[in-house]
Amino acid sequence: MAFTIDVEPAIHIQMDLFPANVRPGGEEGTSIGEELRVIVTDNYFYVIDDIEGGPAAIIKEPLESFDGSNKVGYTVTTTKGNTYYFSRALNCGCGSRLRGLHPFAGVPWVARSERK
Repeated sequence: MAFTIDVEPAIHIQMDLFPANVRPGGEEGTSIGEELRVIVTDNYFYVIDDIEGGPAAIIKEPLESFDGSNKVGYTVTTTKGNTYYFSRALNCGCGSRLRGLHPFAGVPWVARSERK
């Protein structure tokens, strides 16, 4: 069964990370999960979870800033004034329906050096 989630039009994708550990409030925040998918586009931040009815965006907020690296993790600030920290989770995400989800088919990736 193919799943779709509600997403906003995007010009490019800056990050698509699965499995991800997400902490609202920043690096010192409490984790909301270890098997989440994070997608950062040019204009939105999404946290997607595999819930009972299928994959769904549990966080969808307009993007203000995005920075970080694989070594230290990433920080996102949204226009709603929220800060989120995320990093690669230690598990493999095996068996998750999030692995095969492609909500931005055809949208190009931006090179790391071109990120905002």
